[in-house]
Amino acid sequence: MFKGNVLPGALKEITLHAWIGITLFDNTGLSNYYSLANRFFDYLHAGIPQLCVDFPVYREINAQYEVALLISDLAAGNLASQLNTLLHDDKLYNRLQQNCLAARTVLNWQEEEKKLISFYNKILG
Repeated sequence: MFKGNVLPGALKEITLHAWIGITLFDNTGLSNYYSLANRFFDYLHAGIPQLCVDFPVYREINAQYEVALLISDLAAGNLASQLNTLLHDDKLYNRLQQNCLAARTVLNWQEEEKKLISFYNKILG
């Protein structure tokens, strides 16, 4: 089910009930190509494997944590095929889901906050 535009307040609740996340963009420019969408982390923190565009930042994170199925071909047939892979390959789905749960203990604000404070302490200290 595709919900369309959703108010931010409702998004967290909807995400918790999702089975697969989708983080796809057209490569229409460098800002898109090197972007990192909030929804990528919303799915990861909810423990939801996702179908994700194979752009550099997502590839780098996925190489370390394997939380998504990356695709570079956004043709409808390929999207359907890859979504079906996530729906029917229980072993893959469960591995990605467990990896999401592990990755969220590292990729979160509490851990990033420590790095940011350390950075500022070095500059200002």
